[in-house]
Amino acid sequence: MENNYIFTVCDNNKKAVLKGEKIMNVVELQGKIQNIYTGRNVTIVTLFIKGANNNFPQVVFNGTERGLVENYKKNDFVNIVGSIKVRGKRTEDGKLYFEQFVRGYLICPIGNEMSEKFKMKLGGDYEYKNEVLLNGTITSVNEKNGILSFLVLPEDEKFNVLAFNYVSNLDRIKSKFTVGTNVCMKCEIQTARKEKENQKAKFFQNLVIKYMSIPSEDTDFITELYL
Repeated sequence: MENNYIFTVCDNNKKAVLKGEKIMNVVELQGKIQNIYTGRNVTIVTLFIKGANNNFPQVVFNGTERGLVENYKKNDFVNIVGSIKVRGKRTEDGKLYFEQFVRGYLICPIGNEMSEKFKMKLGGDYEYKNEVLLNGTITSVNEKNGILSFLVLPEDEKFNVLAFNYVSNLDRIKSKFTVGTNVCMKCEIQTARKEKENQKAKFFQNLVIKYMSIPSEDTDFITELYL
């Protein structure tokens, strides 16, 4: 594949496994399939992920990966591994804009948490996951209405990835995480659906930063952690 990390097939527990020395742009989602849309060129899986706020991220499978989705159906509990991608699109009046989406590389069935841990069929609750790991160079920092937005360019990617920071200590964050800084981010995907009268409903899928750190120049360890 085109990324720096290696995707393996499902292990004995049929869980999506991700291995690699260098994590630049990795998404891991685990939840219940809400919907599967099959189009001409892509298959889109919508997951339900329970959390403090319930989210419904969409994952796009294209190329040979579309075949991975064929045996799944609504309400199946799955683990999906992928990455954040960006594509250019045009509005009806011809204006170019960029759309950020999750591209899927693996999808595997998952048992409930007790069954996964004890390697046998047991009763129990399911474990939900919503994690995006990014490592790259900050190319832009903007503040609007008390929210910081970062554009980060992971190594070997053509386009920047957009992530938002909702913390209160904005001045401290801006002074540390400047343009040109190499940064590691742990994010989650937050979704929202907004409707206005006489307008088509809009679906929002944003990357929200949970933790961000600057790698140390002297060691392999992270030196600072910011919430």
